Amino acid sequence: MLRKISNTTRKEQIEDGLGVRFKYPNLYQPKLMIDGSNEENIHIITSEDPFSVDNAIWGLLPARFEDDWQVFQQAHQTLTVNVNQSHPNVLFKNALDHRRCLILVSGFFSKRLHEDNLYPFFASNGSNMPLLLAGVYNRLDDGFITATILMVDAVDPLKKVQNLSADMPLVIDPKDKDAWLSQDLIREDVEHLLNNNDLQINVHPIAKEFYNQNIMFHSMLEPVSYNGIFDNLIS
Repeated sequence: MLRKISNTTRKEQIEDGLGVRFKYPNLYQPKLMIDGSNEENIHIITSEDPFSVDNAIWGLLPARFEDDWQVFQQAHQTLTVNVNQSHPNVLFKNALDHRRCLILVSGFFSKRLHEDNLYPFFASNGSNMPLLLAGVYNRLDDGFITATILMVDAVDPLKKVQNLSADMPLVIDPKDKDAWLSQDLIREDVEHLLNNNDLQINVHPIAKEFYNQNIMFHSMLEPVSYNGIFDNLIS
């Protein structure tokens, strides 16, 4: 399950590259790691306002839910929803038709178990532009937005790397950005985009200190070789 993402992209790169503007620009802060175990803010573009970047809480809640975010997440985590599950989440089904969004990240994390050691990996597009992760959202009665990341079957190169999970976030191609956010999109077109998961991403191992929550450093997302033991997986 995906619990950690990164968003180090500068505000100007997002606005100029995607043709959008932040609703609350003074609140935007790039963050090396966003840990969904806590109640964290993410930045999204919604289908109701496709030219603005809004703030959202990571972890979908029902629109009229009155208890705290932690209460719902302890009962049922909604950081991610797998679109291929046999019994789709009732929140997901309705939101997919009416409230799609793009979640802006610079990358996301995965892992591999190798000879009883756990190694972290980072997936990105290898550029300064953000990855556009497919998501859905709800707007709560108090105006706050909550959102979830849509997961699909993993494809290469991530499929070769990770061996503790079979899925990955659905990454939307920038050319499909407007289509995904269109409120006129019919279900058949939605299904087509859900099954179009062939956008190439870059994957590389990073420092094992990633798993130490007390250690954060600017270069932690840079590639680490580990004596080349993973070169055949990501070449």
